[in-house]
Amino acid sequence: MITPTDGPEPSVWQPRRMGDVVFVNGVVETVTGGTAEAVAVRDGRIVAVGDTDDVAVRRRGTTEVVDLRGSTLLPGLI
Repeated sequence: MITPTDGPEPSVWQPRRMGDVVFVNGVVETVTGGTAEAVAVRDGRIVAVGDTDDVAVRRRGTTEVVDLRGSTLLPGLI
């Protein structure tokens, strides 16, 4: 899992919620300057960031899975 270099433990800042959309197998640029392989989004909010296996467990029956196939995913604000 991607964790902040200065901050609380992941269980505090990264809720264990299921995702509506899970992006896997990519290069996810994080706001902390690191990278990850996957991200889960629920209700328009990022709920998990990490490697593909860690994020994949956030799926449920209705979760859309997007295979990035090595593409880069950048954070954005709406």
